[in-house]
Amino acid sequence: MCGSGHTHSSGLLRREFLQSVGLGATILSMSGVAPSVLAEAFSKTGKRKPKYLGAFLYTPTSELQKEGYYSWPGSSFDPEGLEKEYRQQFADLSEKMGFELEWEPSPIGRTEQFQQLANRIETTKPDGVLLAAFKKTVWQSHGKDLLEAISPPSVVLAPLGVLLIPSVYELEAEPGVCMISSSNPLDDVEMPLRMLGANVLMAESVILNLQGDNREEEIRVPGLNTRVRTVPRQTYIDVYQAMRDTDEVRDLARDYLGRAVEVVEPNEADVLDAAKSYFALKKVLESENADALMMDCLPGLKFPHQHVPPCMGFMSLRDEGIVAGCESDLDATLTLMLLQNLFGT
Repeated sequence: MCGSGHTHSSGLLRREFLQSVGLGATILSMSGVAPSVLAEAFSKTGKRKPKYLGAFLYTPTSELQKEGYYSWPGSSFDPEGLEKEYRQQFADLSEKMGFELEWEPSPIGRTEQFQQLANRIETTKPDGVLLAAFKKTVWQSHGKDLLEAISPPSVVLAPLGVLLIPSVYELEAEPGVCMISSSNPLDDVEMPLRMLGANVLMAESVILNLQGDNREEEIRVPGLNTRVRTVPRQTYIDVYQAMRDTDEVRDLARDYLGRAVEVVEPNEADVLDAAKSYFALKKVLESENADALMMDCLPGLKFPHQHVPPCMGFMSLRDEGIVAGCESDLDATLTLMLLQNLFGT
């Protein structure tokens, strides 16, 4: 569960949602981050947009009028009007945040409708499910069973007065679920949407690992599904040693020297070699069609040196928004990717 609005009591719940969708254990605040960050990330990387499936869970007012009984939240509640408002605001959000959202055409309230919804979710395999709970009895009868039957991470939005506290508490232990129970859940929905989008970016990305002497079988990181492709360190060394002092290499070296407050130890030739490391790393990344890299550089720095320390090359990659991790440290590299995908920096 990811607490929000009036039900948000601590950061722990938000952290658990991050863990359940594979985004690590770091507690994160989304305040001050523009909604366009994710849209820009998907556009820049060429990754596919996240696809979500949404459903409104309630009994139509016309049916309740026939029954003559409204139950919680009462006869003055207007689910149809609220659905219209949600659809419009999510349409605006989808454009700003770069995701696709398909709503079920009609409200879901009966047993057979929930079964059809569960089947559709498992068949289409969306990246996330949005459930707008507008009727207490509908949720109590079918909501929790639906969440247990489907695999994608889910966001449940419930205006105050719809769900009673026991139902809210039930969701607290539900893995892969973020519940927003507040006077206006739409005010708080950006945070879980950002996490879902970052989860897709992580799963669609490739980390190039420059380590060892052999190309290894590509693996996926459990939970995050990020691919890690290990290639021989010599791949980089060959490209680096073939680099020439081109105009762009010299320009980058001059930029390093020009922006330095003080040059303590390296000479101009050292800085020129450091600039070459950036272009060599970039070339290897592009040849492997990878999104990020990590490198075990220390063996190449032993005597006789096969290359210079790649630190300044890493610095320039980071300036471009390309994740680069030292010493082939996967956890550190994944953390850099996660923060960048969430915050754009």
